[in-house]
Amino acid sequence: MDEKKIKIKNLNLFFGNTKVLKNINIDIFSNNITTFIGPSGCGKTTCLRCLNRMMDMNKNCRVTGEILIDGINIYSPDINVTMLRQNIGMVFQKPNLFPKNIYDNIVYGPRVRGIRKRQLLDKIVKKTLESVGLWEALCERLSDRIDKLSGGQQQRLCIARAIATSPEIILMDEPTSALDPISKLKIEDLIDTLREKYTIIVVTHDMQQATRISDRTAFFLDGEIIEYDYTCELFNNPKEKKTNDYLTGRYDP
Repeated sequence: MDEKKIKIKNLNLFFGNTKVLKNINIDIFSNNITTFIGPSGCGKTTCLRCLNRMMDMNKNCRVTGEILIDGINIYSPDINVTMLRQNIGMVFQKPNLFPKNIYDNIVYGPRVRGIRKRQLLDKIVKKTLESVGLWEALCERLSDRIDKLSGGQQQRLCIARAIATSPEIILMDEPTSALDPISKLKIEDLIDTLREKYTIIVVTHDMQQATRISDRTAFFLDGEIIEYDYTCELFNNPKEKKTNDYLTGRYDP
């Protein structure tokens, strides 16, 4: 039986007086890839960003309910948000690398956590680049600027940076939407291999991608989760009419 890693209970999010997330309840399982799908503005990215408390940065935002990670409510007043984010890697739609060289991008997180020994940092760089399939291509180029890399390489480097701090959870917000088809498939293959070590949540508009990479899928609409199930079951036998309408292109916003 799959182990629950994250439990979201009665999560609501408000921007001022506007309710954006409405009573979200979902269990995310360890070493699974979970995809969030739905039309633009449905709340899937907002929900994703609640998981590492990125929404805290918006002063007009208010969150109620609970998000439990390993049984601990991350919205509890005594939570160290910095440490929480160190345990949750984040990959965005477009590569958001620092204006540094390849090496310094990867070791940024470990250095923040207090790792200073060059030998240990070197090991982290090698291990993470191997994990994302870039070591052979970049091992002689670690001092290169990141603008010398292709878009696909930059996104894989973003994933390497995200896992360099040994997180348990990786959040990905449209990680392949800015990539060409070949790079996109390489990132999907990489995500598939990472599930062995990490719990991964991916926001995607690409329903074919969801079927290719994920174990479970949640369909969001108007700030609510309409349906959540094993991916093959949700796509082949949706239980809700709204889900079926969206999957078959009959959704009319």
